[in-house]
Amino acid sequence: MSNETDDQEFKDQEIDERYLDSFTDRRFNERLHHSPHIGAFLEQLIQEQGLTVAEVARAAGLHKSSIYRIPQGLRYPERDTLIVLLEEFGLSVHQISRALMFAGYAPLHHLRQAAQPWPSL
Repeated sequence: MSNETDDQEFKDQEIDERYLDSFTDRRFNERLHHSPHIGAFLEQLIQEQGLTVAEVARAAGLHKSSIYRIPQGLRYPERDTLIVLLEEFGLSVHQISRALMFAGYAPLHHLRQAAQPWPSL
């Protein structure tokens, strides 16, 4: 009986985590698509974390002058710079890909799983 209870609790936890992930993605998408540009979205993330642009730049290993004008929309980030910045906010690979596409860049490419062999030529 205990195993059945443990199994059900595990399944319930999985459902809760999927719901939370789904909710988080919906919230993420709403915030992203209500932003006029990628810089405004980054500014939202910075404010939500209670950080300054200088703190984010330092954490990302970038000079603050390279990203200072991005939140105001006065400078457009290069793709690699944007990836580094988004990673600093703990976004998932899926969320980073969505933000890249919003900014007009190609999404991140996912690695093939080792269990899936390459097709024969």
